Amino acid sequence: MDVRLPDMRGTEAASILRKDMQTSDIPIIFVTASVMAGGLEEIKNFTNSGFISKPINTRTFAKEINQFIK
Repeated sequence: MDVRLPDMRGTEAASILRKDMQTSDIPIIFVTASVMAGGLEEIKNFTNSGFISKPINTRTFAKEINQFIK
């Protein structure tokens, strides 16, 4: 999920997903180029989540995602 979505912040969307019993355990991986130090702290507060910065490396992206899927 990108941090900067058209209608809301990705962290807002993640909060909604975490509150819903059907989606609360799904891993969320934030993929974005626009995160400052404060934004990283906000992302770290989400359980079962991770962060990958852009630009992504297409050769290693799947391996990076697999690190967050348990």
